[in-house]
This record gives sequence, structure tokens and C-alpha cells, in this order.
Amino acid sequence: MHQIKRLLTLAAVLIAVTSPALANSLVVYSPQGEENVQWIVDQAKAAGYDVQVLRAPGGELFDRLVAEKNNPQADVVLGMVDTSMALLKKNGLFQPYTPAWAADLPAQYKDKEGLSTNSGAHRSS
Repeated sequence: MHQIKRLLTLAAVLIAVTSPALANSLVVYSPQGEENVQWIVDQAKAAGYDVQVLRAPGGELFDRLVAEKNNPQADVVLGMVDTSMALLKKNGLFQPYTPAWAADLPAQYKDKEGLSTNSGAHRSS
């Protein structure tokens, strides 16, 4: 299970770093613990990216994302609960993106509109 979680987390980083809208710098919002966040930072740095992580409680990040809707600061939203993600999606806070390798992900991890993955890893607009 831990290996699957890390694979899906890496998938989130790859979504972000393969997006043409992003340069060599990523801003990640996450309520996840230090171990998960540090692993993501290490993987992205190894790929040549500078990563800034804002770790905060999920409710605080939710409110921040809503407040930043018209001027988003996060490139990736990682590890928020499904209910928060559904509300953010419903309110148009995510940008569609489907990485080339998404075909290899099991269907239960895919969003039909390409706005998120059900792995706790989501890309903000």
C-alpha cells in the first residue's frame, strides 16, 4: 500500500513537471505529513525543479484556494480529502490536464474531465 501511495504521489509530481504551463518552479499546497512532502520535493529536485511547499491544515488550504481562484498561486494540490476536492472541482478551481502516461492508471484513479486523480494528487489552475 505504501508503495502504491508513493507511486501515485510521484504521478502527481510528474503531472506538474510535465505541464507546459509550468517552468522549473513548482508551488505545492498540501496538508500531508513531512515525510510525504519531503519525498515529493526530493523527486522533483532530482528532476531539476525547484519546489516550494505550503503545508497547512486542509480547511485552511481549501479557503486559500477559493480565495486565490482568480489569481492561483499553487501549481499542484496534493492530499486533500475527497469532499474538499469535489467542491474545489465543482467551483472551477482545477485546470484539465491528462498526462501521456495516464492510460496506465487504473480507472478508479481517473477523473472523467481530466481535472484530478483520486490519489490525493490534484493540479490546480
